[in-house]
Amino acid sequence: SDQTASVYAGTASGVWKSVDGGLNWREINSGITDLNIKALAIDPNDSQKLYAGSAGGAIYRTSNGGSNWNALRASGTAINEIAVHPLDSSLIYAATAGARLLVSSNGGSTWTAKGPSLADRSVISVETVSDTLAVLYIATGSNGVWRSANGGAGWQAVNNGLTNLQMTALAVDAADVTKLFAAAQNGLFRSDNEGASWALLLPSATIGLVRAFEFNALHPNI
Repeated sequence: SDQTASVYAGTASGVWKSVDGGLNWREINSGITDLNIKALAIDPNDSQKLYAGSAGGAIYRTSNGGSNWNALRASGTAINEIAVHPLDSSLIYAATAGARLLVSSNGGSTWTAKGPSLADRSVISVETVSDTLAVLYIATGSNGVWRSANGGAGWQAVNNGLTNLQMTALAVDAADVTKLFAAAQNGLFRSDNEGASWALLLPSATIGLVRAFEFNALHPNI
C-alpha cells in the first residue's frame, strides 16, 4: 500500500516523500515557508498525520500525508526533534535549540515551554515512554539527561555515570522502557534502570559522534 511503502525525509529544501520504498522522491512543501527542515514525526496512530520542524523554529502539520501543510508555530529557535505520544496523539513535544521543551496538549494548536530551568535552554532530544503518559526524558546541550515523572511539570537530572553532559542523542527502548541509550560528546552510554545510572558502551574515539538512534521494531535487540 502507499503507507507501508511511504518514506519521508526532512531536508534543507523541505520535505520529500517516496511512495515506493525510496526509489523515487518528490517534494511535498505546499504550505511550508521555512524549507530548512530539521525534524519530522509521524503520528503513530495516524500515518497520514505528520509534523515538521524547521531551523527557523516553525512547526507544520499535515493531515493528508503531506499534500498540504498548516503552520502551527511561525518562528522561534530551531526545532531539533518532534515526538507524538503513542498513547495520546494530542500530546506533541518539540525539543528546541533555545526555548526548552515545547509541549502541546491539543495537537499543536497551542504550545507551552516546559523543562528544567537552566541557563542553557537547548534541548537536543525528547523521548516519550510507550506505557505511560507521565514519564518523559530530554537530552540537553550541556546539562545531561533529565527525567520527568509527571508529564513535564517537574524534572530531575539523571546523570549518574555520564562523564560528559553535552548530549547529542537519546532513545528509549520501546521493548523495555527501563532501558535508555544516550550519546554525549565523549561516547555512547546505556542505562538499564530508567536513567538512575549509566555505563559507557563505546567512546567517541571508537564510534565517532552519535547523533541519532533507531530501534528495529521486529528485532528489539537490534
